[in-house]
Amino acid sequence: MADLGHCGEIEKATDIQSIMECDISLTSGLIVDGKVVSSGKVLKKEEIKEILRA
Repeated sequence: MADLGHCGEIEKATDIQSIMECDISLTSGLIVDGKVVSSGKVLKKEEIKEILRA
C-alpha cells in the first residue's frame, strides 16, 4: 500500500468462520472496503496494485 501512497489496514484471516462471513467460497480472497474483489486465486503483487488503483 505504501508503494501506491495509501494508508490502510491489511488483515490476514485464517479462521474459516471469518472467511465464510465475508462470502468467500474459494481462498485466497481479497476484500477492499468491504467488497470481495478477488476470490479463488493467489494474486501477484502487480495485480493487487492494479485493484487498489481502481
